[in-house]
Amino acid sequence: MAFQFSLQALLRWRQVREDREKLRLSALTAHLLHTRTLYEEQDRSRRQAGRDLADFMKSGMVASEVHFDVAGLEGDTRRLKALSADVKKIEQARQVQQDAYVDAKKKRESLESLRTHQLDAYRLVQGRREQQRVDDLFAVRRGSKAQSS
Repeated sequence: MAFQFSLQALLRWRQVREDREKLRLSALTAHLLHTRTLYEEQDRSRRQAGRDLADFMKSGMVASEVHFDVAGLEGDTRRLKALSADVKKIEQARQVQQDAYVDAKKKRESLESLRTHQLDAYRLVQGRREQQRVDDLFAVRRGSKAQSS
């Protein structure tokens, strides 16, 4: 008789759930990295625009150009703040998802551990039964040799 784990369906379901949580975590991690990259690119662009504005002001600019460039820097700053807020929200969502993944993994591992213990116990019982069969066979053969002598 082959080993059958009575909770195999639950174990499969927990594995599927763990896999799903891991995929969600991966997606959030990728989204976080993308958003951080956008933030860093925007920050570099804003700093470069600030340096360019400072250089142009040294060489002399028309007031309307200064106002236009300053407005552009203010827009860049607003976008940076929005990206920073997005990064924080995604980090929080990622942490929640990380916790969900770890929880799903622990639940699957505990069930897998139970399965392993039950399989070990099954193998031990099967080993004892096999040994008993060998011992019985030996006793029968020994008994038949003793009668024929």
